[in-house]
Amino acid sequence: MLLGLGELFTDFNFVLRIFVFMTIVSFVQTNISNSIIALMVTVVFAWYALFVMWAFFGTIYLLYSLFFLGFASIIIDFFFVSQGGPASHDVKGNPGSYMAGLTGMKMAQMNARRRMMR
Repeated sequence: MLLGLGELFTDFNFVLRIFVFMTIVSFVQTNISNSIIALMVTVVFAWYALFVMWAFFGTIYLLYSLFFLGFASIIIDFFFVSQGGPASHDVKGNPGSYMAGLTGMKMAQMNARRRMMR
């Protein structure tokens, strides 16, 4: 076996720390203008999150990422992937018309409304 389970865990832990650090930097740069204060806040918060309370922040960030990536994929599947359906046909049988289910009476009412609006 090339990598042991412990080595894989330490690599994953390192990559997760990089992502947490990038999140902290992005958050601070977005909410505090580019200044020495932003740099100090980044350093202090990154030190606290990455070294002092890593077990807490790492777990929260991992669960946050898994939840919202999973939730986003459900939303994407629901709204974009499941849009395929049978093609609609108009009165004459031409595919793709938005007037697929209109009868003659409904079309006459629509035309009357259009004439009144002019």
